[in-house]
Amino acid sequence: MWLLPLLTALLDGNYPAGDPLEQEYPDRFDRLMDGILRVGPIDPPTCTDFTIIRDGETRKVLGILVRNPEPFIDPKTPESDAAAALTVKQQFGLRPKAFRAMFSKDRSRAFVSEGTLNMPLSSLEFTFRQIEYDGASYKAVSSVVVKLFPLTVAPNPGNIGFDPGLVVSE
Repeated sequence: MWLLPLLTALLDGNYPAGDPLEQEYPDRFDRLMDGILRVGPIDPPTCTDFTIIRDGETRKVLGILVRNPEPFIDPKTPESDAAAALTVKQQFGLRPKAFRAMFSKDRSRAFVSEGTLNMPLSSLEFTFRQIEYDGASYKAVSSVVVKLFPLTVAPNPGNIGFDPGLVVSE
């Protein structure tokens, strides 16, 4: 599928220079959501909202779109410090995954994925940190943990549970 190499390149920070989508969507998050995934309009969230993004062909979970009516953090927060505002880990000793989050410019949305673009939907723990500038650097001042897809049976190497989520296809 054509979108996986572009998606991987964008998330890894080595998107091809001069690509037409780069011209059309200069903002990385807009390029991800509108140019590559072609998600289209979604009703605004009324609270923190988690939307599963699936590959329309393979049904693999490409990632989770996390949305909030207000910014999770100050939009002026540098990208390098924003990464600490949302972390994801998988619980219960399952194979460790390297999760990553990309924030929108206004910091009210984040796309969370993992390296293989086949995100497991089992025992995920999202940690949201409120970070503030203390005059010298950004520091976490509080945090909230959200646990999704708890295991109720033995771990399954595939995705546990069923949620059709939002399907993207060519």
